[in-house]
Amino acid sequence: MSQVAQEMGLTESALRQWVKQATIDQGGDSQGALTTQSCRHVMGYSIGGDRVAEDLGY
Repeated sequence: MSQVAQEMGLTESALRQWVKQATIDQGGDSQGALTTQSCRHVMGYSIGGDRVAEDLGY
């Protein structure tokens, strides 16, 4: 993995995280982790604070 990361210009830990997220996105062993799509959805709500407040009834 070290050689591949080096060839891609990444740290080994960054490449490991990418592989882990790809496994989660493909329905692999997620142990409660969010898919990339779910994470983007959540981030959309947290960035747009007014939307969150509206959805929560504040």
